[in-house]
Amino acid sequence: TWEMVTFSLTLLASSTASTVTVCAVAYVDAVKVRLVELPKLPLPERTRTAALSLLTATVMLAVGASVVVQSAARRKKDRRRVIPISDFIAGPFTNTLAPGELVTEVRAPKHGASAGGHYLKLERKIGDYATVGVAVHLVLDSAGKVAEAGLALTSVYPRNLKVTEAEEMMAGQTPGPELFAEAAEAAARSCDPESDVRGPAAYKRAVVAEYTRRGFAAALEQARGEG
Repeated sequence: TWEMVTFSLTLLASSTASTVTVCAVAYVDAVKVRLVELPKLPLPERTRTAALSLLTATVMLAVGASVVVQSAARRKKDRRRVIPISDFIAGPFTNTLAPGELVTEVRAPKHGASAGGHYLKLERKIGDYATVGVAVHLVLDSAGKVAEAGLALTSVYPRNLKVTEAEEMMAGQTPGPELFAEAAEAAARSCDPESDVRGPAAYKRAVVAEYTRRGFAAALEQARGEG
């Protein structure tokens, strides 16, 4: 008996191309997997998917992920390259892919038990785009200090924003409310939200700061095995 499994597919990025073929549905039993190829879909001149309100890129920035891209245009030995996500996002709905390149893989560092992360999102209703989003990542060393910190923001800057000032300031420090408050201040300074129907800029900055504090507090509990 075949069971239909639908995959949730996000096309992270593609370079200049006229069509793309996507295999989106599989029929699975205990042994076999058969992919059903959908019709070729037309693409615009350049598919740009660094959407400011999506959490995926923000989380990848916080954890220090990279994307692997493949090119049909280069010589065989040079077709594959790895791009840090911080270099991949160029601006609103824009990436740094060269013509003929397509994202084939996303890589995130693997950490041990002394690590935690959290994502907080302010939205008008469940499933809505983020008015403000904050992703945090925290790794502790053997002494309980911050070995690595990650902090990135959604919808409060012309692109998904990695708050390097806070990340660098936290490294080697003892985690706790005072340190998280400093990181929150750095995040609020770094962002540049716009006033719109979702709220004034000052309110969004305040949410960034509060979510940064809450996020790191939750990540610390996870890293210590308390959450």
